Amino acid sequence: MDLLPQKFAQIYQEQVKSIFRFIYLRTNSKEVAEDLTANVFLKYWRFINSKITLIDNPRAFLYQTARNILIDYYRQNKKNILSLDEKDELAELIPDQNLNPAEKNIITEDIKKIQSALAVLKPEYQEILIWKYLDKLRTKEIAKITNRSPESVRTLASRALKALRESYDRLD
Repeated sequence: MDLLPQKFAQIYQEQVKSIFRFIYLRTNSKEVAEDLTANVFLKYWRFINSKITLIDNPRAFLYQTARNILIDYYRQNKKNILSLDEKDELAELIPDQNLNPAEKNIITEDIKKIQSALAVLKPEYQEILIWKYLDKLRTKEIAKITNRSPESVRTLASRALKALRESYDRLD
């Protein structure tokens, strides 16, 4: 019995929400994020079926692929990295933790404000903040995705967080 489809299904189940969220926060379009997420996993499937080489860190591979697909998408469509046209869909990103409607509204408004602050940051700052603080990637994983040293990733994350705070404070 071929274990490849089972392994792919397992990794898909573990990573699809994170990859979708990463792409969605960069495109802010549910439909585009769904399409691009599907392309990420299609590339992953084709790569693992090619038997060229083994992937030692599938999560890093998927994020690196998502990052490349986003770059291609924006080159083809010449759009800003983060559009705010569909920000009401952000409520779907809130984990259901038995929140009442008032609490959910407060969190949604906070997310909108953070997204607005995030939108003006450089793409590399957006990526590092999403990976480190939303997707909880380890510094070593981010280093592998971005082809940087762990020290460089820590410095970049610190600068990105400072820039986000400044951007967020300007919104008040």
